[in-house]
Amino acid sequence: MPIFAEKLQKLEPYFQYEKYGVILRDAVEIWKQDDVMYKKFSIGVYQNSEGIVAVWSLSLFDDGKKRCCLIGASLVNKPGNDIEYTMKQSYNILSNEVSSLQEGFDGEFGGGDEDANPPEAYLFAREVSKILFDE
Repeated sequence: MPIFAEKLQKLEPYFQYEKYGVILRDAVEIWKQDDVMYKKFSIGVYQNSEGIVAVWSLSLFDDGKKRCCLIGASLVNKPGNDIEYTMKQSYNILSNEVSSLQEGFDGEFGGGDEDANPPEAYLFAREVSKILFDE
C-alpha cells in the first residue's frame, strides 16, 4: 500500500504542523519505500544492535513485508533502546504524547470519551490516519 500522490497531497498541511509535522515527514520517507506499508496496531520496528550503536530497524513479517505505524516509521534509523526515550531525543515529545499519537493513528482513544477533549497529539495522528486509510 504505497503512499499515492493524492494522499501525499492531502497530508501536505500536516507536514507543516509545528510540533508533530517532522514526525510525519520522517514517517512518510519510510512509507515511500516500495517494500514498506503503513499499518495500524503495528510499531513494526526492532532494535538492531549489529553496529556500535543500537538503531531502530524495520521488522520483517512472516509474509516478507514490512509494516509500521506513524511512531514506528519515524523511529527507523534513529539511535536508541527505548521508544519513548528515542522520541524524546529525536522530537522532544513526552511519553504521553507518544501514547496519544499511537492511539490517534490506531483510532482508539484511551483517555475515555473521545468527544470529551482528546489531546492535540491524538487529533493530529487521527487526521493522518483518516487520510492514509480512507476513513
